[in-house]
Amino acid sequence: MTRSICVDRRAMVDTVEYGSGEHEREFDLQEQQIEPEPGAPFKLSTLIRTPDYRLRIFISSTLQELQAERQAAAMAIRRLRLAPVLFELGARPHPPRELYRAYLEQSHVFIGIYWQSYGWISPEMEISGLEDEYYLAGDRPRLIYIKEPAPEREPRLTELLDRIRAGSAVSYKRFRSPEELRELIENDLALLLTERFETVDLVRDDAMTRGATTAAPRVPTLPVPASPIIGREAELATVVALLEREDVRLVTLSGTGGIGKTRLSLAVAAQLERAFEDGVRFVDLSAIRDPASVAPAIAQALSIREGPGQAVLETLSTALRTQRMLLILDNFEHVIGAAPVVGHLLASSRWLKVLVTSRTPLRLAAEHDVPVPPLSLPAVEPKARAGATTLELLDQSAAVRLFVERSKAVRHDFRLTADNAAAVAEICRRLDGIPLAIELAAARSKILPPQAILSHLGSRLDLLTSGSRDAPARHQTLRAALDWSYDLLASDEQALFSQLGVFVHGFSLEAASAVAGEPPAGVLESAGALAGWARRSLFSSRPVPQQPEGSPAFPLALVDSIQSLVEKSLLSSVPGYAGEPRFAMLETLREYALRCLSDAGDDERVRQRHAWYFVGFSEKAWRYLRGADAAAWFERLAIEHDNIRSALYWAVEREPILALRLATALGEFWDARGLPSLGRHWLESAIAKVEPEESSSADLALLCAVARLETMRLAFRQSEYGPAMRLARSVAEWARRQGEQRVLIEALAGSGMLSVYAGDPMTAIPLLEEGLRLARADGYEMGILDTLQHLGAATLFLAQFAEALVYLEESLARAQSLGAARWIANAYVLIGFAELAQGALARAADVLVEAGRYYWQVNDIVLAIYPLSMLAEIALARGQLDRAGRLLGIVEELLERTGTMIMPVFAERLATTEGTLRSQLGEESFQAARVEGKAMTPDQAIAYALGGEGNV
Repeated sequence: MTRSICVDRRAMVDTVEYGSGEHEREFDLQEQQIEPEPGAPFKLSTLIRTPDYRLRIFISSTLQELQAERQAAAMAIRRLRLAPVLFELGARPHPPRELYRAYLEQSHVFIGIYWQSYGWISPEMEISGLEDEYYLAGDRPRLIYIKEPAPEREPRLTELLDRIRAGSAVSYKRFRSPEELRELIENDLALLLTERFETVDLVRDDAMTRGATTAAPRVPTLPVPASPIIGREAELATVVALLEREDVRLVTLSGTGGIGKTRLSLAVAAQLERAFEDGVRFVDLSAIRDPASVAPAIAQALSIREGPGQAVLETLSTALRTQRMLLILDNFEHVIGAAPVVGHLLASSRWLKVLVTSRTPLRLAAEHDVPVPPLSLPAVEPKARAGATTLELLDQSAAVRLFVERSKAVRHDFRLTADNAAAVAEICRRLDGIPLAIELAAARSKILPPQAILSHLGSRLDLLTSGSRDAPARHQTLRAALDWSYDLLASDEQALFSQLGVFVHGFSLEAASAVAGEPPAGVLESAGALAGWARRSLFSSRPVPQQPEGSPAFPLALVDSIQSLVEKSLLSSVPGYAGEPRFAMLETLREYALRCLSDAGDDERVRQRHAWYFVGFSEKAWRYLRGADAAAWFERLAIEHDNIRSALYWAVEREPILALRLATALGEFWDARGLPSLGRHWLESAIAKVEPEESSSADLALLCAVARLETMRLAFRQSEYGPAMRLARSVAEWARRQGEQRVLIEALAGSGMLSVYAGDPMTAIPLLEEGLRLARADGYEMGILDTLQHLGAATLFLAQFAEALVYLEESLARAQSLGAARWIANAYVLIGFAELAQGALARAADVLVEAGRYYWQVNDIVLAIYPLSMLAEIALARGQLDRAGRLLGIVEELLERTGTMIMPVFAERLATTEGTLRSQLGEESFQAARVEGKAMTPDQAIAYALGGEGNV
């Protein structure tokens, strides 16, 4: 069986500073899926990519005796801009196998560090976790390091090392100190990754020579199930056959909670992924409650940005119009009122197909409803024959197979025997073949034999089914299984489980600690707290943090309780940012947890803490979004966006000032991620809630002014210059009256920016000159930076190149001193424009490539379009006609994908470049080059565009 490891999009790259403080060349990698020849071993193939992916390196060792070595290994890995997976939960005492197996499955390279201790052997295991991790690494590249001397090495470790040394596919080296280990790991990883570039380069080059009709290896976009699907062969075949029919566009998997709809949809996706030219995309809607939010959620999941002046659904329909894609919409029952959105998308795109999971059908004309039944059950037979039919039970009952496999996962020696077969069969029958209920019961096999599970579970089922007769039978059964699992928890685990239900799509240990413990320090619900934040962070002289913050420590009791919930299948380990521990609940379990929380009367208190935490998290993130670590923090916010949205839903009704804090801190995120409509909705909702009290508090008035500035920027992103200008002027008037100097500077910079890009730079210049004078007098660094850049743009568009370059060179120097990545990129774009307009092609190309790299570093695809468009113009001027055509195709594709309208001054130059190229290259050759560019993925496109003349 071929193993495909998926790089998670949420693992963003941090910017690394070496000892000199200089930023080194980026060394960022992204894995590709490349099909090996039949029977060939799996190989990890890598490709130099843009900064939103990186590989995870799992470090296996004992903890106490090798603590210094673990830190040395992590340092070596980070120096290569990769992600170390230091599974401290596993290294500290006796990790559950499920947890370290999950972390290994999410890693790409295995590093084993060994000295004297063989490690602890749990009662249910025959080998230590240390040895088990080595074998679970499977066919991943393995780098082994042995510390010498080791006079007290345990015999079983010596035996393990002998077996490892005999393996031909393992790198095996000795070391004496942490410093030596760090150097070995850094060199070995660099060599390992370099060797693997060649395989992908051959595939990529071969695809390019075959032309644009050959699809490049597809980046995985689907969640990776933790275990294989069991017992759904018939349903899988039915759904696949339906979706392969040309006349079938919409299939709905319907069924009760816990029946396995999501798992079946992923199995369908895996089987059909290569049948769709543009792949299969998965959108989880469980966090959405408002049908109006469905189109924005789909657009966000597909990285489709809102077009200026367009409704999100219109932008989405346009982007999908030519896509040959299977779109999976999971958990649609929460937003069944959005069914017309699905109908609209299908009507807009001839080749789009949609697979929906929902507890109820959508009732659209094109829908093919496929009810998902329970797993097949064993026939009822006399007890005397139970032992004789063990194999028959396995063969005929998917429910039994699922119970056995999940039991083996928690107890490796579990077997179906003559003694327990009857009990297992009866458990499955009593649980009606519902997969989630069976998995919860099987999780107890670690400590209970099937007979005991049946005894405990049976009484609960009898009690429930004798009661709520008005509920569907399967709902009663699932509720009974959930009640039983919940009742077996210790009281502190019950409380933690119910509190964790407030998290949507997972949580970090830090978030769990905040909700289940004390609120984060400094995160208060008062208006004054936001005013303090605004003056301290938004209007500080140096808002970009210069030093990384340390990792927090978590209470051991909390960590142990979370481990326990994972062992009992009530939580699962999911990919976190850069290998950080993260956990999640299935949606059915989450609904049950919230019911328990409500029954305990603790709902409001816990939701308040949840909101408090994400206000603090978002405000902390904001401080980094203007700096060198912007990419990492944009991705952290993206991971938590569903939690943030849930906090906003609660806060805007219960504590609107808290909602105002949260929405204001997220303005920069919504802008960069192309979500201006969503951002304006939350900002305007929060402002409307607090406006009646605004005049009663100077602090609250300041908060509203800051929020209006963020709203102005989002309106500008939508090309709504009129509303944006009214906001900027109203804030400026308020700031003058109140003497809020830095607010006034921001408002003047905003007004000037709007005038520049609305085509009126003459009006902009006096506004910006006043803002610059005030900012210099005040020492407000970010105000100086903003006004310098807008003044540079204004004079540039008036063809005053020498004056423009003075402004822009100063803005670049200031942005570099602050580490403000987006401002560095903006300065490079405008300098490149100036140099290009004066015919300095080499200088223009250099700075535009730098601009593209910075934009890609912070994942701003929209602004990356500008340097790419000018690089096409430069290629044309140099006579690199095919390259110019490909670059124009790339720009066209990115404009379509993002729904962006390029600014008029750039659009005019782009149109001129295209017209000239058509006449010089000829229509047929022009179209061929253009199509090649459009066929590239965004990653390939950026790598090609920024690669310079070597890619001609």
